[in-house]
Amino acid sequence: MPASDSTIKNILRKDLRYLALWCAGLGLFWVVFLWGFWKKGVFALGINASVFLVLTFFVFAKIYHGEKLFQKKNAIWLVPIFFIILSFFLYENPFIKIINLFVYPAVFLFFYGYAEFGDEGKFLSTLPKFLHIDLEFFENIGKAGSVYFNFIIPKEDGGKKKTRSIVIGMLLFILIAFTVIIPLLSSADKIFGQRMDFIYNWFKEFITTEGFAKFVFFYIFSVVSLAFSITLMTALKPEEKTERAEKKVDSIAAGIVLGGILALYILFLAIQFNYLWVGNLPIDFKATETLVKSGFWQLFVLTILNIAIFFFTFRKTNNFVQKILSVFTAASFFLLASAGYRMGLYVVYYGFSHEKLYASYTVIFCAVLLVWLFSRFFKKGEVDIIKFAAFLFLWLYGLIAVFPAEQFIARTNIALSKWAESRINLYELTMLSSDVLGLVKKEKNGALAYSRNQDTLSMEDSQPIDWQPWIARQEERLKNKKWYERSLEISARGGSAFGGRNLKLINRAYR
Repeated sequence: MPASDSTIKNILRKDLRYLALWCAGLGLFWVVFLWGFWKKGVFALGINASVFLVLTFFVFAKIYHGEKLFQKKNAIWLVPIFFIILSFFLYENPFIKIINLFVYPAVFLFFYGYAEFGDEGKFLSTLPKFLHIDLEFFENIGKAGSVYFNFIIPKEDGGKKKTRSIVIGMLLFILIAFTVIIPLLSSADKIFGQRMDFIYNWFKEFITTEGFAKFVFFYIFSVVSLAFSITLMTALKPEEKTERAEKKVDSIAAGIVLGGILALYILFLAIQFNYLWVGNLPIDFKATETLVKSGFWQLFVLTILNIAIFFFTFRKTNNFVQKILSVFTAASFFLLASAGYRMGLYVVYYGFSHEKLYASYTVIFCAVLLVWLFSRFFKKGEVDIIKFAAFLFLWLYGLIAVFPAEQFIARTNIALSKWAESRINLYELTMLSSDVLGLVKKEKNGALAYSRNQDTLSMEDSQPIDWQPWIARQEERLKNKKWYERSLEISARGGSAFGGRNLKLINRAYR
């Protein structure tokens, strides 16, 4: 049920000013430092995004746990979360930033729920509680809006009348100062006018269409943030722990399903054994792409299928069915190994890209998960499959977020392109961002000067690469960035935007 007005009033008496000011501060930070996102997209997200996400922790810390949020036991999920936050500042890489926009809020709320409810039972119990929160959120938007309205025009007597008087006085002062006093004084003294230009121009921005849009966004952001905060404070209350009887699965039906699927897997492996483990890839790119992508469809489908099968059948059937399940897992691992092997060949012949790098990384995730699932047959005690999979995903994603992906892609492709059988087109590295600008400027007349002919795959009639248009685009983008939109990307000078030592450190790490 939604929180009652009396409950909200009791909470607001204690925490309203703190939360309202923090939410308004976040809204102000966005319109000042993150407004470029609407024009530049993820390229406007740098140190500003990292700082903004860190500031949100203070709001959530107050809502959920206060100082308890930063206890050592929460480090297991806070550390990779901060890795994701840090990645906005470390790299310009637009690929991972776009993914972060969707992954970060989802994993943040999910693991915050775990911190609140993780001791009550299974990890999966977090999800329905957040669904309940969503329903209350919409009802609290109006209440949050009235909170900010009451700050300006308070209904109560006493101290709040002073707030109204202060606001009215400030508005009158700003109106008179910027429309009469400052223009007249600036006309009388040019030095005074020059000193006031910055403030005057800043004020004029807020009476333009964009200034009005910023004010509207600021207000909406503040209201929505406060509504969400009120919802969490009133809705996230621990429930009494109840013992749940473990449900058993029909062993006969489960055995038939598992046995049938296992038989299909064995038949599939037997029929395709001769070409499943291919020694080389067809020279036609489309044929190669089809071969590899079909393997990855197997990878994703089998991983989801195995998690579901384990979740519903592990230790819920008789011993015979459990043995079938163990063999089924082993057979699934062979299919995963085949998909990983084909992706490895794909990379060796055609090089890395953003998609291939992160897709290859999922092989590691799936391999670790399958090995862990298989190892559970030899362990006693309670098993929470969803919890392990969620933490595994969080840590692997956090690590790849702070990994110098574009430097790795560029340097690996340069090294692989020297192989006689390579089919790598080095010009495709123009898909990368200014993270590799320093490397490109250094190697444009060396390792990156030519790319093998894609028709003959020969270096004898290799084609020259003109990097200047790409360099010009990256330099122009860097030039148009405000200081707070920058990341530790490699700048046009061949060093970091915040210091020259970073490129040297990266180069040294790859030697």
